[in-house]
Amino acid sequence: MAGYSARINTYTTGDTIKAEDTNEEFDALVTAFGTSGHTHDGTAGNGGALSKLTGSNAITIGAATAGTDITVTFDGETNDGVLKWMEDEDYFEFSDAILVSSTNKLQFGDTGTYIHQSADGVLDLVSDTEIEINATTIDINGAVDISGNTTVGGDLTITGDDLTMGTNTSGHILVADGTNYNPVAVSGDVTMNSAGAITIANAAVENAMLADDAVGADELAANAVVNASVASGAAIDVSKTALTAGTNISLSTNTLNVDDAFLINSGDDTTSGVVTSAGYKLNVGAGSGDITTQFQQGGTTLFTVGIDDSDSEKFKIHSGTALADTSDLEITSAGVVSLASDLNVGGNFVVTGNLTVNGTTTTVNTATMGVVDPIIHLQTASDGGALGSDTNKDVGIVMQYHNGSAAKNAFLGWDDSAGKLTFVADASLSSEVVSGSVGTIVATFEGNITGNVTGNTSGTAATVTTAAQSNITSLGTLTTLTVDDIIINGTNIGHTSDTDAMAISSGGVVTFSQVPLFPNDTIETADIQADAVTGAKIADDAIDSEHYTDGSVDLAHVSVGAKTEVIAIACGDETTATAAATAVVTFHMPYAFYLTGIKAGVTTAPVGSVLTVDLNEAGSTCLTTKLTIDASEKTSATAATAAVIGGAGPALAADALMTIDVDGVGSSTAGAGLKVYLIGYQT
Repeated sequence: MAGYSARINTYTTGDTIKAEDTNEEFDALVTAFGTSGHTHDGTAGNGGALSKLTGSNAITIGAATAGTDITVTFDGETNDGVLKWMEDEDYFEFSDAILVSSTNKLQFGDTGTYIHQSADGVLDLVSDTEIEINATTIDINGAVDISGNTTVGGDLTITGDDLTMGTNTSGHILVADGTNYNPVAVSGDVTMNSAGAITIANAAVENAMLADDAVGADELAANAVVNASVASGAAIDVSKTALTAGTNISLSTNTLNVDDAFLINSGDDTTSGVVTSAGYKLNVGAGSGDITTQFQQGGTTLFTVGIDDSDSEKFKIHSGTALADTSDLEITSAGVVSLASDLNVGGNFVVTGNLTVNGTTTTVNTATMGVVDPIIHLQTASDGGALGSDTNKDVGIVMQYHNGSAAKNAFLGWDDSAGKLTFVADASLSSEVVSGSVGTIVATFEGNITGNVTGNTSGTAATVTTAAQSNITSLGTLTTLTVDDIIINGTNIGHTSDTDAMAISSGGVVTFSQVPLFPNDTIETADIQADAVTGAKIADDAIDSEHYTDGSVDLAHVSVGAKTEVIAIACGDETTATAAATAVVTFHMPYAFYLTGIKAGVTTAPVGSVLTVDLNEAGSTCLTTKLTIDASEKTSATAATAAVIGGAGPALAADALMTIDVDGVGSSTAGAGLKVYLIGYQT
């Protein structure tokens, strides 16, 4: 207790108790307890430390002073715990961390809402109704496992690439059913694969699905619209049609203009040609002879067109005044068209059925010949099917060219006798069999190549399948060769990530850009040249005692630090003042010694001036700067001027006569207990 040291007055048996003594004692107690306050910390005058407060279940700390914070300090040896009541702010402030040990709970409101550690490393946030987190941003670093439903009031942003659901069937999409989004398979005429590609089934797009005017010219394939595609009665501009014989034309509001020709209505609508509301009719009775029309120019009949009654009712066109057995053009009732001579087509020639050419030679003289069919069949049977036997003929394409001296044939195709695809640059043809030397093909190939290859071969995936290919005798000079990730370029061999890992000079010297890595236990003693392993190549602590032969390590091969020794020489007793004199100590070197350092020390420091020491070999100094101990110091280690070895040092001969001189001592106190230490190693 402050101001109260045990007792103010002491009474013993037989003493007279005076009022002033008692009052003085009482006043001291009042001051200690009532005025200045007191502590109980176990120190003298303050009473023993308090370990328990009893008598009341309510303890009040503070004096109800407005604006005054109340602090409770837990006084530790190195760290204090501070609990402060913030009076104005109305909350407790903890200056240190709070640890809720084991599975104890930090409860809020009642026992149903709390935070606690349910197991080691597991923190539970529990509420019997709801947990609400209000923040601008909630950052959760780690996986979140939610066993119940999750409701997101705002937008949901997923920065990852995948959304994983309980049902994750390939080709399913998320479809809303009015309540939820569920993964369902795409059904109907549309399918979708796991990559998101959508395929519409053949014939799935119907006319009703197309909007008016949706199909334009760009959407129609060439020759896609045929007569069957045109609705009956559809209004088609005449300029868009190619009218053929036998076509009926009905006109409603439009006018049919015919230039340089006349249609005559004889008034007989049964046997003659008439123009009626149903169109133009040429009606002739059966068996009444040919039905012909002549085209004249200047009174001369140029062409006769009609039906040859004597030749199976064929429709014919013939130059001249009458139809002939062999007319220029014939059309049978079955629709077979025959031409007596060449057919010259100035525009496009479209054959919707099969085209059969029976002539000897078929010549195509166009700038560009396009074949829509992806496969061209050569040498089929007469009906277009497969052959029944070997024709012993070569099959392919013959290309004619001129080399400046003569016309040549080049053949690319199937050699029937060899059973191989062959290219002949200068081919001879006889009875559809090709002969000649194999030519050169310049191309880029994918896949396997067998046989001999001459010339240059390049590409990103060229592979020689035979490991020991004896037929490959030379590759010539390669600028750069890359095999998988290995690159050979000039004198460098490397990797795509380090192109000059190995460099080979003209003398055959190999230089590595990186430290070579050899498999364990692959370098043997025979692989290492004599004297090849220098000290720089031996790792620290790599050589142990087991690697030394007995007696193999002499003193010359022991490092200075390993063989350093100290020779201590006492130059007097511990208490007698040191006196300046020559040859204070005389001794012989026990062995050859190399002096690397020299020190001195005293038990009593010199005062007033330095103590100076000299070392001599056979009367000659071994120090170019003598050894000193500064005034008031006990060791030369703190001297302002360090000793310098020279002169007769540092090499001291075995059995050399050595003397130690004291050239100076302290001016007021000489110093005592001088010792000199020779530091070095035996040579």
